[in-house]
Amino acid sequence: MSLADLRGQELEPYLFEQWLQATIRRLGEAEAYDQVKDAFVTQFQQGRV
Repeated sequence: MSLADLRGQELEPYLFEQWLQATIRRLGEAEAYDQVKDAFVTQFQQGRV
């Protein structure tokens, strides 16, 4: 992800509202959104993102 993609948005809302959803759609796991989001939040909180 390029910081230019943010276009003035804050990082966290961009990641959760746009990037994560687009990534899940590409992976074909839309039905597992909550699980993927929870895993992403955990990784984010641990400084791995």
